Amino acid sequence: MEKDRFSLLLLDPGEIYFEDLSVYFYSGDQFYSKKKKTERENLGRLKVCSKSLVFEPKDVMKPLIKMKFENCLKIEEISLTEKEKLTSANPNSAICVDCSRHAEMLEGNVIAPYTFRDGRRKFVFVLNYGHVEQCLRRIGQLHRAATLPASDQNNMLQAIEVAMQASKTFDRLWLQDMYEQVVLETTANKITPLVVNPGMVLLSSTTLYFQSYNNIEPNNLL
Repeated sequence: MEKDRFSLLLLDPGEIYFEDLSVYFYSGDQFYSKKKKTERENLGRLKVCSKSLVFEPKDVMKPLIKMKFENCLKIEEISLTEKEKLTSANPNSAICVDCSRHAEMLEGNVIAPYTFRDGRRKFVFVLNYGHVEQCLRRIGQLHRAATLPASDQNNMLQAIEVAMQASKTFDRLWLQDMYEQVVLETTANKITPLVVNPGMVLLSSTTLYFQSYNNIEPNNLL
């Protein structure tokens, strides 16, 4: 079974990981190239976090790419003329991230200092599932928060997190026993060294469960 290289330790202090998306990735030079589809497509997961986007390629030898929202000049749906250059099963769903700086991590699957790349770059992410409009709505809110003063930014991110919590409920299919009785269900943060991960806590008559809002937790039993 493949092990994800992405972890919450790759994020800034206090940063929250919300969700991930199945995508094909194109860098700027690949995007405009005439190479074969199989040579330029890079399958992976796009992690949507409160202060950044992180792309984790399926190929473990390729680096993770972290794009902080504060360094993003523009995040938008790709234009129609550019869409036609992409040969994907879902060509109508693509996000273009235009950033002035990004970081590369774990290249060659080796733990090492991050490599920071200065200079304007465009990254294109073609969604395999879902609609780009819905994703851009969420990402756009986070991008706007990064342009605010620190106190206003924290307030906006907290409001986004609270709204997310309010829309979630614990998946009771995770209960171990059909005869378990629910005693308490509430929102909570799981705190480990250097990491805070928000989610739901459910206390049953026999077991304590934690279900994170993202898919980073290996299991739900505490």
